[in-house]
Amino acid sequence: MKHHAGLIGLLGLALTIFAYAMFQGGFVSWFLLYATLPFLMFAFIIYFYPVRKMTATRTFTEGELTRGQKLDVEIHIKRSDWWPLYYMKVTDQPPFPEETPKSRVVFIGFRREVVLNYSIDKLPRGAYEFNALELELVDLLGWLRKRWTISTPQQVVVYPRITELSYTPIASNYDQGAARARYQMHKENAVATGVREYQPGDRVSWIHWKSFAKSQTLRTKDFEDRQAQDTLVYLDLTESHSFDDAVDFTISVVQAMASSDTTGAFILPGTRGIYLPAITHQGHVERVKRELATVEPLEEKWMKRLVAEDKRLGTFKGIICITAELDKDRVEAMTHMTPQLREGLYFVVKTEASPKLTTAELAVVDYAQARGWSVVVLPPSQFTEAFLEVLKR
Repeated sequence: MKHHAGLIGLLGLALTIFAYAMFQGGFVSWFLLYATLPFLMFAFIIYFYPVRKMTATRTFTEGELTRGQKLDVEIHIKRSDWWPLYYMKVTDQPPFPEETPKSRVVFIGFRREVVLNYSIDKLPRGAYEFNALELELVDLLGWLRKRWTISTPQQVVVYPRITELSYTPIASNYDQGAARARYQMHKENAVATGVREYQPGDRVSWIHWKSFAKSQTLRTKDFEDRQAQDTLVYLDLTESHSFDDAVDFTISVVQAMASSDTTGAFILPGTRGIYLPAITHQGHVERVKRELATVEPLEEKWMKRLVAEDKRLGTFKGIICITAELDKDRVEAMTHMTPQLREGLYFVVKTEASPKLTTAELAVVDYAQARGWSVVVLPPSQFTEAFLEVLKR
């Protein structure tokens, strides 16, 4: 409708100037008519210009995106003709929270391809969908504006940030002295629970020959690791300002566990959660990372209910619970569900802006310690020293 209004305005202007020249006569009136004709013709051409033939694509920063990283976006706009155009306004709406539309104005002239760039600092974790680009052509004097959109749906996934740290099993004082060696021996007699991609170092006896016969691709049997029942990494999903930092620390611990000489289990609670009885290779880490990229925090009451109903917790002797907020009810529920617990550790992750426990949380520390839980408070700057703090206790 706006396009039609612009066309009607142009026709009205052209008729007015022509009528003025016809009835007024003289050099001035006819000069005015001929002087405005090129601009009017250019505006009419803009109106009828086949904008649908233009194509647009986005390209993003290469490689895996992590929280806090900078994203560079490059927009390529192409057309098939050489018709001269004045300038075009390109608007893109990034899907990230609190991001305003990114607009650029570019002079086109005879160019058939235009490249525009913009950047987004400090990406938030999650999966996001870029939608349509909005383009706007304008004539020389701004009499006519032609807007349209080009559908360019693209998804980007921002993963949690991994910090390298040295993992120390909290259950090293019971049955973990030669965990890796016994894990290898256990595999020889354990029952396979699935198959995975072949990893360097896998034994010939672990190869899944039936799968190899069908696909001609080496795959390895995935075994249930009963030794891993000793230690569990559990992420508390209670909503908090430092929830994303807690997610970052969780994937860092899982990565360190997979790279160490010990094994452990992982539970991400909730209806869309996952349970890994053993974290033994990078494939497990990648699966956890994909899930943590899109995990959302829960209200406190729902998180308490998940803990109180999770019977899997009762099979573990050592538990590393990572939370962004220490709460008495959840500590009580966790204690009740872990009758075999010998070593319990709460990592309470805080932001750099507020690195200390609140008054309410300080009161819970004594309650947790009385029930066998150690409590370590961590801002992101101390992630690398997390398990050093555990050894000091």
